[in-house]
Amino acid sequence: MLIEELHSGNYAAAIFLVSGSILNLFHILPLAKASFFNPKPEEIENRAIPTSMKIAIILATLIIITISIYTYTVVRVIESF
Repeated sequence: MLIEELHSGNYAAAIFLVSGSILNLFHILPLAKASFFNPKPEEIENRAIPTSMKIAIILATLIIITISIYTYTVVRVIESF
């Protein structure tokens, strides 16, 4: 994508792609470092998931599945506004 943006003269898009990649690198690098290069893993305490969080996860999953199944209807409703 970067090469295509540079060839077509869209320098702003190229800068956007490079800056986004650099930000992603700084975001993911500490996670990768902690995951693979941590000499001694920390103890993780297992706790029960709160009921409100379970309800939120189930609701979000149902909404995503419903929108995926009825995509055509959802798009038509949104376009009507």
